[in-house]
Amino acid sequence: MLVPANISSLIKRFNYELDRLDEEVRVGISLTEISLNRFPSNEVLIQFFAYLSSSLLLVEVDRRRIQAIINNFLETDIFTDEDIQEIGETIGAELGRIIEAKLAVIEIKKRLEELQ
Repeated sequence: MLVPANISSLIKRFNYELDRLDEEVRVGISLTEISLNRFPSNEVLIQFFAYLSSSLLLVEVDRRRIQAIINNFLETDIFTDEDIQEIGETIGAELGRIIEAKLAVIEIKKRLEELQ
């Protein structure tokens, strides 16, 4: 079965935001490591590192999750409008979580850049 256009565009947006989050997290982790080398006992930096590391895990888990949703969709021959709406809502909710995480990571990154 072909993926409906509205679901396809939602998936593209999800993947785009996931890629941006991945980039921001990796830069944030690098900045945190630099700062931790200077201030190894700083609890805030340790918390930043933990948050950024868990955000990187979120990226990997969500990549697999979206792929599983797509695969399940493609393997099913018949979908009702309710099924399509449910898939859209699921992806939309995950997209919201990714955007929230990205905003938090950007804020952490700004604070780390001020330390440089």
